[in-house]
Amino acid sequence: MKRFLLGAAIACTTMLSAGATFAADLTFWTWRQEDKAEYEKFFADFNKANPDITVKFEAFEATSYNTVLSTALAGGKGPDLMMTRTYGGIESLAGAGYLMPLDDTKIPALKGFSEPALASATMRSDKTLYAVPAASQTMLVIYNTEIFEKNGITEPKS
Repeated sequence: MKRFLLGAAIACTTMLSAGATFAADLTFWTWRQEDKAEYEKFFADFNKANPDITVKFEAFEATSYNTVLSTALAGGKGPDLMMTRTYGGIESLAGAGYLMPLDDTKIPALKGFSEPALASATMRSDKTLYAVPAASQTMLVIYNTEIFEKNGITEPKS
């Protein structure tokens, strides 16, 4: 959880300090309702260093987030900053022109991310980066080698 929040904090900080002119009040949307307390601490710290900018955290139900987000953006009432779904989840938002293309001149911290991490935040059709990676997940299979040996089963290769 802390790793996810650290990534999200880096994403928000880099976006907020990217040199753009921001309104005094910004909104940040996510589907991660369980992170509200931590985000509010982060935004309070950010506000101490940037007293002219406040960030309002809004979390939505995970299953309806994409619909809520795209509907709000289409109606001109979407957030200033948002969590986006990786890989194909960026396509509809970026394709509709709701996201700003990013690069390491706007967000210098991008230089610290691996190519696969950046690929997850890139629009597949034009290879343009539209988001800052906020989390990393590892998937693996655990198996009992003793049971495999007893039953003459070898480790899968794929």
